[in-house]
Amino acid sequence: MEQNKNDMELLQLVVKGMHDELATLNQKIQEQVATVNLLRSELSAFQEKQENKAPTITPADFKPYWQNLEKGIQKVEWLITEKLSRYKFNKLETFLQSDAKKWIVILLLGFTFLTYLYWYLIRS
Repeated sequence: MEQNKNDMELLQLVVKGMHDELATLNQKIQEQVATVNLLRSELSAFQEKQENKAPTITPADFKPYWQNLEKGIQKVEWLITEKLSRYKFNKLETFLQSDAKKWIVILLLGFTFLTYLYWYLIRS
């Protein structure tokens, strides 16, 4: 009988210890459930705020780019008209404007001098 009594006391202590552990676990679980519920409510409030928020789209300002493009087109048009309106010299005008005419005069004078020198040396 005494052993039964000791076993009963031991069993009561074990059950009481398990009860205390279960009570603390239950309290912690309730705290976690409360925290999860709070987070859910905050998340739903945030989602509603995001859904109600109107997207702000600012239109792009292309005016400076368009002006630069127009300036570039005007420069290209100006270059084309300048190239097309430029006077084209013929070969004679090009020759007369170059330094080649000096060399032709020098060659003609040298040829004439050598010709007369040759005739002079042959007749003497």
